[in-house]
Amino acid sequence: MEDNKLDMSSLDDLLASTDLGDVTSEGAGYDALPNGYYLCEVESAELAPNKKGMPMVTFKLKVIQNGIIEAVDDNGDAYLTRAKGTVNRKIFKFYVLSEQKKVKDLISDLLKFEGEVEGESMLEEVLKDENGKYVPLSSELLTGCLDIIVGSTLYVSSTTSPNKNNPGEMSTWNNLLSWKRAGQLGLLDVEPEE
Repeated sequence: MEDNKLDMSSLDDLLASTDLGDVTSEGAGYDALPNGYYLCEVESAELAPNKKGMPMVTFKLKVIQNGIIEAVDDNGDAYLTRAKGTVNRKIFKFYVLSEQKKVKDLISDLLKFEGEVEGESMLEEVLKDENGKYVPLSSELLTGCLDIIVGSTLYVSSTTSPNKNNPGEMSTWNNLLSWKRAGQLGLLDVEPEE
């Protein structure tokens, strides 16, 4: 088979074996992640134009450990527990770079990725000079920073709530957490899975 030809027999096998029972025009049968915290690995981080031609950074994150959600015991006391079945789910985070506030939000999130030294950003040395002042940003510098964080891990807080502007629809908010904040929330104290 030539390298540039699609293996239709493999595709046909996949198509024939795919259960479409839960697919509708509203979605592909995936429920939103439960509100909680998810340890994720950055699969990709890219700068590219969005559909309107605006520069946009997209993070594709993969959940690498079942999430941590809040539960309530019989006495009404809250505790943190694991959300089963959330490993390997994907989380996407988008930054449309249309104004300075959006650029600042992106840089703030990039600084949340720790390097080898606990509590220190892996991008501090890239984004700041020897005097601790930010260097001028450029698309080349930003692309380099995105390349550096691929493969890194951090926690993502995922929250789904009713959309105020479109009744009946839900909105999902995914926020990156620094390791310091994850510790303050007790996420690092939850027993890892075996």
